[in-house]
Amino acid sequence: MHGSAPHVLVLCHLAGSTEHEGFPDHPLTPLPELVALHERLSLRARPATVAAIALNTRLLDESEAQAAIAAVAAETGLPVDDPARFGPERLLVAVLAALL
Repeated sequence: MHGSAPHVLVLCHLAGSTEHEGFPDHPLTPLPELVALHERLSLRARPATVAAIALNTRLLDESEAQAAIAAVAAETGLPVDDPARFGPERLLVAVLAALL
């Protein structure tokens, strides 16, 4: 992350994930804590904020996907969407707003 020195971050997450892939019984850190962790890891000379969350909802039907998006948005207070399924507009608007 430091080599690229991003201005803004988009956190990617697989909806419904509860464990680290390939590491059963190792629970994921709650999303609000992951957001804070990624922000703390950004370059001190150019701190980056997480502007949005790209939620991969491929394992859910459409109504479950919409519910998951709403739940993650409520949990984190960030804009959330599945850009592959529903388009990138919401995430793009959040990233552009964070850059201003």
